[in-house]
Amino acid sequence: MAHLGVDEKAFAKHHRYFTLVAALDAGCVLYVDDDRKQESLDRYWQSLTPKQREGIEAIAMDMWEPYIESTHTHVPDAGEKIVFDKFHIAKHLHEAVDKVRRLEARLLRRAGDDRLVGTKYLWLMRPKDMRPDQRATCQALMAGELKVARAWALKECFRQFWEYTYLGAAQRFFGRWFWRATHSRLKPLAG
Repeated sequence: MAHLGVDEKAFAKHHRYFTLVAALDAGCVLYVDDDRKQESLDRYWQSLTPKQREGIEAIAMDMWEPYIESTHTHVPDAGEKIVFDKFHIAKHLHEAVDKVRRLEARLLRRAGDDRLVGTKYLWLMRPKDMRPDQRATCQALMAGELKVARAWALKECFRQFWEYTYLGAAQRFFGRWFWRATHSRLKPLAG
């Protein structure tokens, strides 16, 4: 049980959820509980011996705060063992860029500037996925000193993180990227 996965699964309709814990190396489900609350995962951690909890090396999960809190409460050195999945990190970055875009678009429209109207999906795209006309629009907007352009550039830069295979290089890249994000004066990215 060195590598675990924690997730919630919706069942049927009406937002009924289950908490699931899987042994990633064995590819099997170890635990299922009702709901997706902190207590749902607490019960799993409490069913393990202290030695079993210490033996956990990594826990893959999304950024659901009740699961993070539960894991920090019950698993020694949880901060070093929690691994957020790529999908949820990318989603978080996309949401941050969109928050910057919405705020800036609102301020620009008040000043009579409609440059950002209709550009929501442009800021979610990768340059390689853009049509030539979209790429030209993006380049023109990037030249305009917009806050959303800086947010988008940070999001795009972060894609490089997934290419690293050496821990030290990945840590150096993340340290530099994190400094730029936290000093960007863009609240959704600076958190």
